[in-house]
Amino acid sequence: MLIDVKKEWEKIIGPFTSVRLTGGFSHHTFLITQPSGQRVLKIEKGRSGYLRREYEVLEELRGSSFLPAPAGRLQLGDYFSFMQSYHEGENVSQLNSQSSYWSEAYKKLAVTLASKVHSRPGNIREYDRNAAPLRRGRETFVPEEMHDKAVDIWEARTPVGTTFIHGDAGPHNVILNKKGNIILIDWEWAGWNDPMVDISWALWNAAFHAPKKYHELRRIFLKAYGSIRPVEITDANIKAYSLVVIYRALGRVKHSPKAIQRRWIKRLEWTLHSSWEKGGPL
Repeated sequence: MLIDVKKEWEKIIGPFTSVRLTGGFSHHTFLITQPSGQRVLKIEKGRSGYLRREYEVLEELRGSSFLPAPAGRLQLGDYFSFMQSYHEGENVSQLNSQSSYWSEAYKKLAVTLASKVHSRPGNIREYDRNAAPLRRGRETFVPEEMHDKAVDIWEARTPVGTTFIHGDAGPHNVILNKKGNIILIDWEWAGWNDPMVDISWALWNAAFHAPKKYHELRRIFLKAYGSIRPVEITDANIKAYSLVVIYRALGRVKHSPKAIQRRWIKRLEWTLHSSWEKGGPL
C-alpha cells in the first residue's frame, strides 16, 4: 500500500525517487528527490493521528525558521501522509557526542525552546496529557514495582506551568545545518504542556547518550535556557518529567516485538534507579 501512496503523490508533484529514512515508531519516512530539489514524505497507517498532529503543528507554525515547512497532505484509504521541506545537515545524535557539535547544539536547542517554542502564543489544542499514563492501577506491561516507583516520582513533582512544547526535544530531533543553525524536526508530540517535559527530556538524552559530557551539556543547556526564560528547575522535576516521554514511548510499543518493549523497560529502569538527573556517576 505504501507504493500506492507514493504513486498518488507522483500524480500531484510528478515523478520522484525515494529513499527510506530511519526513525519513527509507527510511520514511514522517505527522502524524496526530484530535479527541482528534495522533500521529506511521511506516511502513517491507521487512526492514531500522530502525523495528522504533526502536520497541524507545522501549519500553525508555518513561516518559522526553526522547523520544516509543510508542503501538502494526502489521505488515501487508511493512510495519511504529508510532505515537508528537507533541510540538509547533520542529525546531532549521529555526531560524536564528545565533539563540540553537541555543546553547540545543546546551547542552540535551549535558546530555541526558551525564545521560540515555550514563549509563543497560539491556539493549538493540548495533546497527550502528562498524567494519563502515570497513575496507579493502570494496565501496563511495566513491572508493578517499577511502575509504582515511577508514579511515586511523578506525584512528587512541582508543576512549572503550561506552555507550548515540542514534546520530544533531544539531539535525535535536531538538525545542525551548514550555517550552524538548528532545525527541530518530528513535532508529533507537540502541544500545550509543562515546559519541563522538553527540558527534562533534553537532559535525559544527554545523560543517556553522552554520559561523559553530561555535566557540560547540562550546564550549557540550563544556563542558556535560564538567560531567556528563568524557571526554577529541580533535580526531582528533571527526573519526574522525563518519565512522561518514556511512558508515551511505552504506550507506543505495547504491540511491538518483545525486544523493543524490553529496550524501553531497561531505559525506564535506568531512569528510575540511577542518579543521572543530578549529573552524578552513572
